[in-house]
Amino acid sequence: EKEGENWVWKGSSILRPSYDRALLNLSRGGADATVVREFDLKTKTFVTEKNFEVAEAKGGVRWIDKDNVFVFTDFGEGTMTKSGYPRIAKLWHRGSAFENAEVVYEGTEDDMYISAMHDDSPGFERNFVSRTIAFYNNELYLRSDDGKLSKVDAPNSAAKSVFKQYLMLELRKPWEADGKKYSAGSLLVTNFDEFMAGKREFEVLFEPTENSSLASFAPMKDHVILNVLED
Repeated sequence: EKEGENWVWKGSSILRPSYDRALLNLSRGGADATVVREFDLKTKTFVTEKNFEVAEAKGGVRWIDKDNVFVFTDFGEGTMTKSGYPRIAKLWHRGSAFENAEVVYEGTEDDMYISAMHDDSPGFERNFVSRTIAFYNNELYLRSDDGKLSKVDAPNSAAKSVFKQYLMLELRKPWEADGKKYSAGSLLVTNFDEFMAGKREFEVLFEPTENSSLASFAPMKDHVILNVLED
């Protein structure tokens, strides 16, 4: 209200485990492009000095820790894909110039969307780069502390998610691994570190039937919730 803008809420990224800062995504009038601004949850004010703030664009900013973020946005001419989304992901340090942020990954103009994110699960902290080539066609990379990228070598058509020590794959097409065949629509789980080391042993958490399919799933502390459609 003070700014005289028609701000529309487009989500937030909360800094954990301190929960004292947020990166707010604000849209002018509901547009797809958003402004990202850092907000102090204790004082309930926007951070104005040495802050993380990104001009209006399609893209995003994700916390690594209080002084570092991944940012994927419009960095200027030639930095967006033909689809109008970020082509480059960078690592930005608090207090440093935005234009000096370090390039983490650079996709092609024909890709759809490039992003980077930090998994802050206690004891399983990891950094990832996501390359979305097209709908239902994506690659996921593990980023080491020295910046090296290692591909999570699962099918591009599969939805990939990492939860603590687990890698979960939701197959959109049939897949054969280590001599075993898995049907499209199945949900597989394995140990993430063992998978990255080359092991291909999976537990099948869900396999579709003629009248059932997996709508969604949600990993919990000790369980996995499966949302299943029947008939």
